[in-house]
Amino acid sequence: SRMVRCKQVLPLAEYARRVVPLLVKEHIVRCAHSIHAHWYRVLMGNGSITSEQALSMEVAKFKQYLHENHVWTDREEFFKLVLRGLDDAILHVRKSWNKSKEHEQYLKVMEAISSFTDMLHTQVKSFGLSRYPEVNPPQNA
Repeated sequence: SRMVRCKQVLPLAEYARRVVPLLVKEHIVRCAHSIHAHWYRVLMGNGSITSEQALSMEVAKFKQYLHENHVWTDREEFFKLVLRGLDDAILHVRKSWNKSKEHEQYLKVMEAISSFTDMLHTQVKSFGLSRYPEVNPPQNA
């Protein structure tokens, strides 16, 4: 008889390296595209708020989700994974846009994505990366 071969279970850190950037990208792109639609806010249970308020709430909920539901074995590594997912989301939106699509919608989506970058900016201290010096552009003399 043939033996059944079991799939090897990935270590948690390796699984996170594969899943976190994809999760971040998909959530951010989905949210950025739909946050300005009134039906989306109604489905969220917040039909009476503006898209800016809904986006602020989504960013806060996503930040809380990342803090509560992921094992942070290495804070810097996790920060890099989230940053990679954010970068992938920006690249996805930029690649999918062309001149025939509505420019105003593209700007709204990119603005929504930038709200998620603000989430990362505020987390730099909590990730323990504040020890890295800020990069200042050279001054022309």
